[in-house]
Amino acid sequence: MLRQPILASRGYTQRKITENIDCEIFGVVLDEARESYAENVVRPMQSGTEADRTRNLRELSDWVRTFGADSVASVKPKKRSKQT
Repeated sequence: MLRQPILASRGYTQRKITENIDCEIFGVVLDEARESYAENVVRPMQSGTEADRTRNLRELSDWVRTFGADSVASVKPKKRSKQT
């Protein structure tokens, strides 16, 4: 990654470099999801701790139970206009 040498030159530990890069990657993924899907479909979730991951699993499981697997499969991306 191009950012790694920059962060290392600032004295960041390898753990902090990895954390910084992960946050940047997930930020891009979240932005792309928000651009591609309806607002009510995209749900940012924290997963930094075991408690976060447990809560996420519970929320996702509840969502599938409430709305059904067919509902999950029916989520479609927004139509994008063709760029010329």
